[in-house]
Amino acid sequence: MRSSRLFQGILLTALLALSIIIVRYYWQAETLDAIRILPRDLKFLFLFYILVQVLKRWMYKVRNWWDWIYYIGLAAAMLPVFFATKGNALIFHRITDYGSLVLVLPVVLDFYTLLKRKG
Repeated sequence: MRSSRLFQGILLTALLALSIIIVRYYWQAETLDAIRILPRDLKFLFLFYILVQVLKRWMYKVRNWWDWIYYIGLAAAMLPVFFATKGNALIFHRITDYGSLVLVLPVVLDFYTLLKRKG
């Protein structure tokens, strides 16, 4: 049981690191092209984030209400790719800035429940 908690902690640490890097990218993005044309490295970070989320869901059968809200963060990151223009750039910068924070929220809540759980 202890190794299971350790592995879950490692998965959550990886998710936290990935989400912080993604959030930092969006908070530092100043141009419209920075949120419309995503760098390949960022795309890989999103891919790894999703794969670790899927692995976590596959390994641990417990489902919480916050397990699905990271999709809001993914959607916030993808909307500007398709819909951002010079006229609405400020709106989409705000969407990506605050929407990407949603990627961190489920990880923090999972860490809280992991630390709160006994055994």
